[in-house]
Formats: sequence, C-alpha cells, structure tokens
Amino acid sequence: FCGVRNDVEKIIAGSEFTVLPSLTEGLPLALLESQASGKPVIASSVGGIPEVITDGVNGLLVAPSDSILLANSINLLLQDSELRRKMGMAAVEKAKAFDVNAGVSRTIELYLEMINPRKSI
Repeated sequence: FCGVRNDVEKIIAGSEFTVLPSLTEGLPLALLESQASGKPVIASSVGGIPEVITDGVNGLLVAPSDSILLANSINLLLQDSELRRKMGMAAVEKAKAFDVNAGVSRTIELYLEMINPRKSI
C-alpha cells in the first residue's frame, strides 16, 4: 500500500507478524525477510511458500482466497503473544536455511568435491 520503501527492516521490526495472502507466488523475499527478523508469517499455501512455512511451527498457512481462515489466523496471532514468540524463534531458524552466503558456500564445497573426489581405499 505504501509503494517502494527503503526502510523495510523498520516496518518489519514494528510489526507483530506478516500477512502474505497471495493467490500465486514463487518464493517471496518478503517472507524470508520477515522470518529472518523473527516474525511469524501467515501466508497462502501457494508456490514455494509451503517449503518455508511449516504450518503451526514457524507460521500459519491458509488456502488461497479463504478469507475466513485468514481472518481467524490473524486473530489467533493477535491474541497469543507466546505463540507469536515461539513461531518467531522457529522462523529465524528456518530462514537460516535460505541464507545466500550459506548456499554459496555449500555450492563451492560441492564443486570442489567434484573436482577433487576422495579416492576410496
């Protein structure tokens, strides 16, 4: 609603959680940014989102276009600060799996192993 912003980290920090009710999606950066900031995400179960969100663990998944379930999920997180805290902690851990630097390091290690395979004895 706000157009292009250069202070997304401040917006996320000031929020309790993120809502991403997409009808179609790939792997949204906003989802990963929110989780890396310790915020649970309520999102539609489309595209790559279910690969990042484990329903009830680090966020909540809803069916696309299910406005009733979306509203109920929002109310649940608004009313339960302990659930938000637990999901936020789990969200940080999940986001680490999508860290670009870690991914690059794993790719380099794979290439090096392919170039110099260990010889079996």
